[in-house]
Amino acid sequence: MSSIRLAAYAKINLCLEVLGKRDDGYHDLATIFQSVMLHDELLIETLDRAGVELSVPGGGAPEGRENLCWDAAEAYRRLRGWPEGMGIELHKAIPTGAGLGGGSADAAAVLMGLAELDPDPPAFETLAREAGRLGSDVPFCMLGGTAFGTGRGEKLTRYPTTSAYWVCLVKPDFGVSTAEAYSMLTPKAFTTGERAREMSRYARTAEPLTDWAHLVYNAFAGPLTRR
Repeated sequence: MSSIRLAAYAKINLCLEVLGKRDDGYHDLATIFQSVMLHDELLIETLDRAGVELSVPGGGAPEGRENLCWDAAEAYRRLRGWPEGMGIELHKAIPTGAGLGGGSADAAAVLMGLAELDPDPPAFETLAREAGRLGSDVPFCMLGGTAFGTGRGEKLTRYPTTSAYWVCLVKPDFGVSTAEAYSMLTPKAFTTGERAREMSRYARTAEPLTDWAHLVYNAFAGPLTRR
């Protein structure tokens, strides 16, 4: 058996524009992803017995197949035919239903952790494609840092992160699922993506935040504030 401990970092969207709904039911986005230091912790170990064993000692997430970590573990095993079994211990700090990508970050950590343990790991690009099948935010959570996302959010251009900033995260005493959030959007909320593209120009040149803070935007702000 071998094991690895990882941190799974939350993300925020410095700018999130929804461009429209696609024929496949998803929405096209233009967004600036940013990792933050808030994180879950995972212990992943390979087992000599078949199956996935998932525990969440402090609560905050399900322990069965409804947890995205489980899906990530099964996806890796299908991809590689390895390992025979694995144990995952998840310690939650990222709140659920907060738009912080906690489940996606955990799934990304499972993929990356197994690749670290794998004697013959797949290429990062192969793993990223598998991540995209698990969820739209999972590829970014594998990459981390600062990135411009298009498509469902899975098409990424990474930018250097050269400055540190404080972020105040405030969560109400209820959560909103991704599906519920998207169901609140009407075509009036759809925009062109120009704001996100302009922010990306600032971000990739490492301009100070004061120069582009006016571009901070989230398409869900109106519907969720009313909620």
